[in-house]
Amino acid sequence: MIMEENDDLLHLGVWMELQWTDEFLSWNSTQWSGIERLAINSDEIWLPDFRHYSSFYLPEELPDCANPKCSVAMNGTVTCLPVCTMNAKCDADYSRWPFDVHRCNMYYGAWAHSLDEIDTHLVNICLGKNSEFKSPKWGIVSLDKGRGVIQTADNYMYAVLNVEVVLNRRASFEHVSVVGPILVLSLLNVYIVWLRSSSVERKVLLGLSTLTHFSYLKQLEWALPYSRDTLPNCMIFLTCSTVLTVVLLLLTLLNCWIRMRRSSASTAGSCFDRITGSFSQSRVAELLLAADYLELNYPVDVAQEEKDNFWARFGKLFDRALAVVCLIVYVVLVWLLIPFSHQLDELSGVNCFVSA
Repeated sequence: MIMEENDDLLHLGVWMELQWTDEFLSWNSTQWSGIERLAINSDEIWLPDFRHYSSFYLPEELPDCANPKCSVAMNGTVTCLPVCTMNAKCDADYSRWPFDVHRCNMYYGAWAHSLDEIDTHLVNICLGKNSEFKSPKWGIVSLDKGRGVIQTADNYMYAVLNVEVVLNRRASFEHVSVVGPILVLSLLNVYIVWLRSSSVERKVLLGLSTLTHFSYLKQLEWALPYSRDTLPNCMIFLTCSTVLTVVLLLLTLLNCWIRMRRSSASTAGSCFDRITGSFSQSRVAELLLAADYLELNYPVDVAQEEKDNFWARFGKLFDRALAVVCLIVYVVLVWLLIPFSHQLDELSGVNCFVSA
């Protein structure tokens, strides 16, 4: 099994057991030295016009497959075991990449015969257990069969057999190399916003975080299949995180300008000062202001100034409010956009396994 992600094309090695009854091939074994079964080439007998409709290139016929020899029983039952390489387009959904699940449908039926002439059925669908049949990157989590009927304009009824293969991406380095750095960048931003906006560390780290976000976005663009129809949620998360990082940098510079106004005219007694002062005395503000900044050199005189000066106090409140909002935004984004496991609906599973 091979999955071409660039074309959303599934290649499968299929071993089919085709069986039908041909009344013109029956005989009486007692009249033919007790012969009950014959091996015969497929080009020497009548073959049903059985085709693989969903082939990406050309519909495959039975003679196109390897091992076209058949076995005929004395009652006219013909059994053929062709080995074919088939392919089909998949309904690829990369929204939960790298925990993506894809549905691939293959359709079979007669090309020129209606239901009145050939009644076609699927009996069993099995999955090979041999190691050469497995893919190191993809796993089959469901095999299901169905049957449909197509009616033409002249009221001919054509049977269509459907085989649905559901694939999921196996656990690999992509789960760590994609989700891991995204979460690390998010935690880095949460840590940065708990630094004092006027500190050099915060500005330097925000600049590095912005460059890292843009670089990793470019890296993910190369890692994703270019023909994808859906944008992965992790890319949406990283894009939102990049925008948030730029906004944090701009608000940090704005808060630095606000803190610089502590040397300007006093606002004591103003309405704005009374509002911020009353808020700073509330329980919520006390919890936010009580925590120290996470920086190596946090001067004591600055801490005392933040209690006395209005602009310094307002700048600290602005920092803490920004940190809380940033944390809430990341929690919501992680909950909505970051996948940590495969999401599978009610599937039939794989109930039949064979070993070649």
